This record gives sequence, C-alpha cells and structure tokens, in this order.
Amino acid sequence: MLNYFREGRESQFATTGRRWYNFLSGAALLVILGLVFMSIAPAWILWIAIPQGIAVDIWLTRKWTREDALKRSSAM
Repeated sequence: MLNYFREGRESQFATTGRRWYNFLSGAALLVILGLVFMSIAPAWILWIAIPQGIAVDIWLTRKWTREDALKRSSAM
C-alpha cells in the first residue's frame, strides 16, 4: 500500500504540466475558500468545489500512475 502511495505521489509531479495542474487546482480551491470566508461567494460553492476537486485529483492520479507504470514496463 505504501508503494502505491509513493507511486501516486511521484506520478503527480513527474512532468511540468502535472505540477502546474496541482498548483493551480490548489490555488483555485484557496481562492474559493477565501471568497467564501469574505462572504463574497455563497458557501454551497465551496461544498461543491472540494469534493469535485478531490474526485478529479484521484481520477487523474490513478490515470497518471497507470500511464507511468505502462511506460516503465514497456521500457524494460
């Protein structure tokens, strides 16, 4: 299980595009959080954005881990 977590973490930061995605998605959630706390945006937006962000991150991490594993196995 720890190996799977390590591979997932490595796949998230393997390329520049993946790193940018991670930083921008985190920044977007922080902006939404800030807007909600400043009472500019309604709280339901935060309750939709957090699970959506988590779901997309899980899906992309699994996809990237699978792609990286296929590349490593075909290179051998």
